[in-house]
Amino acid sequence: SSEAGSWAARKKATRGLWPPGKSEPSTGIDTSRPQPVTTARSGPTASSAISALNAPQLLPSQQMANGNGQSNGVARNQAHGEPAAILHLLPMNGTFERKTITVPYYPEVIRIGRQTNQKTIPTPANGFFDSKVLSRQHAEVWADRQGRIFIRDVKSSNGTFVNGMRLSQENKESEPRELHEQDVLELGIDIVSEDQKTVVHHKVAAKVEHAGIYGQGNNDPLNFGDLDPSMNGGLMAAPHPMKRTGSQGSI
Repeated sequence: SSEAGSWAARKKATRGLWPPGKSEPSTGIDTSRPQPVTTARSGPTASSAISALNAPQLLPSQQMANGNGQSNGVARNQAHGEPAAILHLLPMNGTFERKTITVPYYPEVIRIGRQTNQKTIPTPANGFFDSKVLSRQHAEVWADRQGRIFIRDVKSSNGTFVNGMRLSQENKESEPRELHEQDVLELGIDIVSEDQKTVVHHKVAAKVEHAGIYGQGNNDPLNFGDLDPSMNGGLMAAPHPMKRTGSQGSI
């Protein structure tokens, strides 16, 4: 009876061991195959995610291809995380609407000139004007890495003036001239009638309301409020951390 008991125990043990032994290889095969299959199925998802990540990176180049120097400047500045240099121009003689121009960093420039076609229609954000006294390519504007904004006459016929001083003679390029707040910028000259009593074509006269990077000047909170009066409540606290950021960046 003891032999029968031991034989039964061995048989029971064999039965107990066999299924795991048999299931281990089959389980190993079954579980290993779905893993690569699952990975393969997740491949399109991963590739689509990569495509989605790559898609926004194409936008700046598309903007550069479709735009002028300004678009290049905006895209490049944003890509490098650089703060934008802004030029606000207020009209002094009703020849244009108030402009808020994002100025690119050198060597990118914005062209200032006369409207000549549908692509150069004046907007509040570009450097084109509907004025017959401006040259097609009248001047160029850019910013340096410190946020200072410069203008240069590029062989215009009627000249570029800052605070009454002409930057260069007719059809000659000028040296760069830095623009400051409250400067008076004039593009071209008034063309009067033969009797000298009527202005036939007006020059573009503008006051520089702001020139540079916000957060670097003392009057920025006021300027921020002027941009959107409805947002005064939300912007009241903004200039303080921004000023701290600017001071830290300058140290």
